[in-house]
Amino acid sequence: MVVRLVRRALFGVPAPNSELSKIESGASLAAQHALYALLLLQPLLRSRRTNAYGDPVSFFGLFTFPSIAAKDVLLSDRIFVRRLVCGY
Repeated sequence: MVVRLVRRALFGVPAPNSELSKIESGASLAAQHALYALLLLQPLLRSRRTNAYGDPVSFFGLFTFPSIAAKDVLLSDRIFVRRLVCGY
């Protein structure tokens, strides 16, 4: 995703398909923005769930993020369900 965003920043956004109607073009853009939002939301939900479960959140083993909340297994389970919904 990062590579795609960098490519988009360097070369700009491709021109929309001229064969699509305005409604189809708008729906296509909305779907694309929703996918980017979900791709950004997934790791945030994962780290929040791991933290709520009581486990440390590590960044590729290089360092550990500080805990932002006390252990709450019920909250962890709710976040897990939301993350599953975002994944589908």
